[in-house]
Amino acid sequence: MPPLLYTSMAIIIMTMFSLICCPGWAKEVPVNYVFLFVFTAAESLLVGSLTTFYDRLDVLLAAGLTASLCVALTIYAKTTKRDFTIYGGILFLCGWAFLALGFLFLLIFAGNVQGLTVAFAILSVVGIFLFGVYLIYDTQLIYGSREYELGVDDYIIGALILYVDIIAIFIRILQLIGIARDR
Repeated sequence: MPPLLYTSMAIIIMTMFSLICCPGWAKEVPVNYVFLFVFTAAESLLVGSLTTFYDRLDVLLAAGLTASLCVALTIYAKTTKRDFTIYGGILFLCGWAFLALGFLFLLIFAGNVQGLTVAFAILSVVGIFLFGVYLIYDTQLIYGSREYELGVDDYIIGALILYVDIIAIFIRILQLIGIARDR
């Protein structure tokens, strides 16, 4: 991976941990806007760098599929009577299981390109589903009127969590398209 990808990932992780570990910064103007700007710039570099490995039409297809999925899930999150905010702990565990599954696949299929391709396709599908549920959960946190909700002053955190969900869905869809095109 190019150094730009590593640098942007490090900046993304540092800004997220900074805002999570010091929640007052997320509510303090202009510090919160600086963090949001740095995070957005790093995400832009990361996504821009990743999309250079794909054909232009594949990127456009992934963007269209991501947009349509996000609109559908947002409408569902707002209109359903089911409260997804009570599933935060389960989603956290599923996220860690998803990460562990990725490492497990790397260990199992190391050196087996075809097996690794199938494993990454499975991970992409599971990731699209998982981050889709995260999008519903986070949307309900932002809209409020559920068991758990973000406060009025948590708009920076709300923007970050939605941004992470949407970018994760986009990247997984792009990976799946790339695998389907035999990259």
